[in-house]
Amino acid sequence: MNMKKNRLVSALTALLLCPALLLPFSSCEKELTGVTRGRLPDEDMVSDAENNQYAFLRSVRSAGQEAHISLVEGTGTTMDILSCRLTGQAPSGLSLSAVPDPSLVEQYNVANGTDFLSFPEANVTLGSEGNFTVAEDGRSSCRIPVVFRATDLEPGAYMLPVVLSSDDVALSDDGRILYYVVNVRDIDLEYELHGQKTEFEMYDECLNVFYVNTSRYSPLIANSWLLDKINVMNFQTEWVKTYGDIVNLRTVQLARDGSTGRALLSLNGDIRHILNNVDTYVRPLQDVGRKVCLCIEPDGKGLGFCNMTDVQIEDFVAQIKACVELYGLDGVNFYDRNIGYDEAGAPAWDNASYPKLIKAVYEALHPSGKLVTLADYETPTEYFWDTEVTGGIEVGNYLDYAWSGYMSESEDLQILDPYGLADQEQMEMMGAVFPLSSHPRRPIAGLPVERYGMFAAAFYANNSPFMQTMQGYMNLYAWTGLRTYPNNIIVWGDLISNSQGVYEGAWNNISSMIWMCYDPDAMEGSVMYGITMLNETRDGIPQYDEYVKDW
Repeated sequence: MNMKKNRLVSALTALLLCPALLLPFSSCEKELTGVTRGRLPDEDMVSDAENNQYAFLRSVRSAGQEAHISLVEGTGTTMDILSCRLTGQAPSGLSLSAVPDPSLVEQYNVANGTDFLSFPEANVTLGSEGNFTVAEDGRSSCRIPVVFRATDLEPGAYMLPVVLSSDDVALSDDGRILYYVVNVRDIDLEYELHGQKTEFEMYDECLNVFYVNTSRYSPLIANSWLLDKINVMNFQTEWVKTYGDIVNLRTVQLARDGSTGRALLSLNGDIRHILNNVDTYVRPLQDVGRKVCLCIEPDGKGLGFCNMTDVQIEDFVAQIKACVELYGLDGVNFYDRNIGYDEAGAPAWDNASYPKLIKAVYEALHPSGKLVTLADYETPTEYFWDTEVTGGIEVGNYLDYAWSGYMSESEDLQILDPYGLADQEQMEMMGAVFPLSSHPRRPIAGLPVERYGMFAAAFYANNSPFMQTMQGYMNLYAWTGLRTYPNNIIVWGDLISNSQGVYEGAWNNISSMIWMCYDPDAMEGSVMYGITMLNETRDGIPQYDEYVKDW
């Protein structure tokens, strides 16, 4: 992967509609059919007891009066969408206009104790020259694009107030000014290793997939893992590289709106904090070539990927596309853990539902180079081999990768073999015990074996029975030793840092064992691997729980 690629946020074409923990979107070009939408909470922010009409300015990036923009130093460009909202229906066509007013920055700084720089007007362009129209009996204006450019700007925190004006309608005091906070950042490809700045290249001989549980850890934990290759003859380090190509952030959920039945993309507080601060938690991962994706799971309350209607799928896909583009993410990972389908009132199971969803998301995201990946787990995916059951859809044609979803600390390391590659006699001679997995799988139709990850590594406590017998790792050693594996895909369950107690050193021990299985030289004893976690010591003292969330 290219260490020095530029990251540009995609042009935004979706409108943020709902507040709080749920983040549904709809297309700017059309309304989705069959979907009921409620009023925004801020539609009632202004009292109109006397039937006065008020208008206020809104960005798709915020439900309030402050919106955040991220730019990369030099050629960085990104877009926002502006519109006007009215507290009631317009009695006749109305005209409004919005213009940048940098003179308000100093006033804002004094009032709020901040020190924002003024974002130059020359670096922003408002579509339609900032003019809005509201159709008769309408509540919303047309939508206009706003383009921000980083040309000739130094890294720093800038502000650009945009002021709404109109001769046709009264303006809300709380809503006539929208403050853009624009962060212009440089790209730092260096790592802080024990107090020293060092630039590492990405290890590219394997495709490494990370999961990060954001309820506990910052996504930055994915940037902290280094692989050390050591010559056992002289114990000199041959190289140190960073790894982790795809980072899946958990947990984003599919939820059902109880009043409308809509399928909603639900972002919990941790994910929302990360996305609202992408420069801090996401861009540093992308700068070095990692792909940062959202791991989406059903919330277990009845609606899942396997019982959605066509209308729900269309709506949900629009929300996913808008969220990925809005925050400059690299794709999504679907992970249905097969819970909630037996809940009272749950919709009926539909074998074609999950394949339709995957196909629709792939067609929405793939043209812009985004990833669509799948965790293969239990009933929701076990029939993906049979196109007669999936409604004629070859699911593998709409996936970049799929891999084992079995990464639980409550069971031994599972090696899935849907393609029937394992030689039982030879592997048993090397110490393997069959079956390699208690979860028989069949190949996903249309998915080449080269794009299917056959195991996922959980992080076991040191006193785990699976760490005592090491049978799962012996199976892996035999499997890789016979060169029966068709690819170098390694999937790591929720990352952990060094934790005092039964998990102390677990991340190091387990990671080292995995890498020892994957290199023929390591098997032959000429090299060994070590795992370094950045900033693992401070003044020579081991640090515990590095990279726990700091919000």
